[in-house]
Amino acid sequence: MNQPVSAAAFSDFVGAIYDCALDPSRWPEVLAALGAEMQFRMSSLILVVAPQGGTLDAGVRALLDITTGITAEQRRAMLDTGQASVEAWGPPGTLARLPLETPLVRSEINPDAAGSRFVREQCLPLGFFDNLSILLSRERTSFSVVSFNRHVDDGPIREAEVELARLLVPHLRRALVVSQLLEARLVERAAYHAVLDTLSVAVLLVGPDLGLVHANRAGETLLRTGDPLGVRHGRVSAPGGLAAALAVAVAAEREHIGRRGLGVPARRADGEALVLHVLPLGAASRMGGAAAAIFVAPAAAPPPPPLAAVAALFDLTPAEARVLEAVGAGRTPEEAAAALGIARSTLHTHLLRLFDKTGTHRQADLVALLASFTLPIG
Repeated sequence: MNQPVSAAAFSDFVGAIYDCALDPSRWPEVLAALGAEMQFRMSSLILVVAPQGGTLDAGVRALLDITTGITAEQRRAMLDTGQASVEAWGPPGTLARLPLETPLVRSEINPDAAGSRFVREQCLPLGFFDNLSILLSRERTSFSVVSFNRHVDDGPIREAEVELARLLVPHLRRALVVSQLLEARLVERAAYHAVLDTLSVAVLLVGPDLGLVHANRAGETLLRTGDPLGVRHGRVSAPGGLAAALAVAVAAEREHIGRRGLGVPARRADGEALVLHVLPLGAASRMGGAAAAIFVAPAAAPPPPPLAAVAALFDLTPAEARVLEAVGAGRTPEEAAAALGIARSTLHTHLLRLFDKTGTHRQADLVALLASFTLPIG
């Protein structure tokens, strides 16, 4: 099938989602934008918990709720019928069986949803007849979910919208954990550790000097193996160039890393390619001195070359990145200008901007900078 959205638009959405991780107040506008792209008029992000001592099937209440497209009064009315909203997905226990991190269309899961009390009394009066939801986490007494409601005037939910939601799942999952569920004002320390432990990927919370603040269960397992990351004297350690690149990424100022964080390529001893996604934590999300979250995940695509890491770290424009690539390959200014099809004076202007952004002073310094990001990945 065709891509559900252009590469540029998808990149913008991913960047906006990670902006939310750093600034949770942006969730409403980002949810609204995602909903508009997929032709949904109501969007929500919610953390639901059962009453104390109960389970989800016995009733729910919202601990966190961000909603766009309806009024606060209308949303409260929906939340007041919590058990009915659960029943709209099917018989008791249905939520416990639905797959995590998978876009789910309610009418496909429960063909009789239109006749449920929740849809009849709360959704249809507002024009909403179907729903696309992604369960981001699910425990015995709580779950978090991103939902989009379809209006009757916009027709059935299409595969293109489901596919776009599927592509955004890992980014929504990470951003939600970092920006909302890790906030000290929202969830106690023990609770956010439990949330991290539900992730299958290793997550390390580190200080600006790579001091280990917390590792989830998968992270502890990774660190025990020391492949490719370990712990030495309380700090996350790594071999050679990987350690240098990771230290630079974690210690860098947020504005240098940019809105999406920085993906550092790595490789296990057995050859498995990984990406260490370094996401700086905003002040509101920091706990215990953590300055960044490192997500260690299998590489879904070939790892970026060192140029990509340096360009992201120092916020280089595409033109500046191309000049850096040319001079980093050892070309003289004249050869670089000819290869890029630009005037020598234009190249000189780009070089001056590169020197300013990277804190270097000579072309040789730029070559050395690129070389310092060359990682032992084979």
